[in-house]
Amino acid sequence: MNNSKDFQWKCLGFEELNRHQLHQILKMRQQIFIIEQKCIYEDIDEFDKVSQHIQVINNGKLLAYCRVLPAGSLYAEVSIGRVMVSKNHRNRGLGRKLMQKAHEWCELNYRHYPIRLNAQYHLESFYHSLHYQTVSKPYNDEGVLHIEMYRPGIV
Repeated sequence: MNNSKDFQWKCLGFEELNRHQLHQILKMRQQIFIIEQKCIYEDIDEFDKVSQHIQVINNGKLLAYCRVLPAGSLYAEVSIGRVMVSKNHRNRGLGRKLMQKAHEWCELNYRHYPIRLNAQYHLESFYHSLHYQTVSKPYNDEGVLHIEMYRPGIV
């Protein structure tokens, strides 16, 4: 993996994304959530339009991504979703750095708001390490076990 100091971090609203960035995001989401996980669902939704899109880029290539939904859109709380790291860059701490950047952005823009997310069940301990609490039993979401998680706002 290239040195993480060479990574470029971007957080852009939907209208700020150029065609190339949007294509890379949608292609990676399709590759990971639909093809790799064999889950047929409508990935593109209206929440993309109101989200901030956090991207990790190296040499023009998207390595990791998540979106931050404003409070009052999906939940009363701020929500982070579509968290993903490209297959070649997993298990190297990039997902943790991505979530830390998302938390920093949330704190800067939604001071002290709690965060709610739907996590894949097998990632529960990862999110616990980021101070999320499990607030639901595992449930089937399009063939993949998920849990709802909650992170209290910073006081």
